[in-house]
Amino acid sequence: MIDKSHNKTLNEDEFNKLFLNNSIKITNKFRLSVDLNMVEYLLHASQDNDTKLAIQKKLDAGLKDKRVSEFLFIKNNEIYFKRPVYLILGIK
Repeated sequence: MIDKSHNKTLNEDEFNKLFLNNSIKITNKFRLSVDLNMVEYLLHASQDNDTKLAIQKKLDAGLKDKRVSEFLFIKNNEIYFKRPVYLILGIK
């Protein structure tokens, strides 16, 4: 629900193939987790008011859902999302 350009998330194999297909040698790979401030994250894309309201409702529901509490949480009175990151270093 962020914006139209966010229509697919690539998995590790798909990212690795992008490097391979573009003749980029992978020198190292890391898996890490970062805490994203949801307000800051959502501000990078513009949404109409209906979309903003829909996102807020989903966030509120997510905060109450024990199944997602591992990923969506309150820190310093703001909503954060724990985002897995796959970092690839390479040389062309």
